[in-house]
Amino acid sequence: DNLAAESEGAAPNHLARNLAQLDDTQRRPILMAFYNGFTYEQIAARLAMPAIQIKTHVRAGLRTLQEIHQA
Repeated sequence: DNLAAESEGAAPNHLARNLAQLDDTQRRPILMAFYNGFTYEQIAARLAMPAIQIKTHVRAGLRTLQEIHQA
């Protein structure tokens, strides 16, 4: 139905707006992990940061996205 189609079409735009609210240290590794399929280690190598720091940024970013979504 039309409502379902509109909701599906709006989801990518909604996600893009929410991702834009994150700072770059959170947004970049999230995009690299979920859209490019990189592991924390691969992201760390590309961004010249320790993998544990990448993991921390991803988790914080996902937590922020969840809070934005629930608001």
